[in-house]
Amino acid sequence: METISIEILNPKARQLLQDLADLKLITIKPKPTFKNVLEKLRQDSEQVPSLEEITLEVKEVRKLKGVSPRMTFHAMGSAGMATAM
Repeated sequence: METISIEILNPKARQLLQDLADLKLITIKPKPTFKNVLEKLRQDSEQVPSLEEITLEVKEVRKLKGVSPRMTFHAMGSAGMATAM
């Protein structure tokens, strides 16, 4: 099985892809988000930290490492550089 990523330029292509999925020739999976990954990990865990607990932990680690609390990693360029807000 081969996995590829497709950027849809024309809305008609979405329907073509859906037709292929209906024929069971391909499967369409949504792009995973951080929230989806967390939910999947939490399914098998007995103790699940809340988003607030995770945020607090990240802030504490940043404070210990001297990282500015205003630094966010919302966009990564081709060079893998983070941008600050």
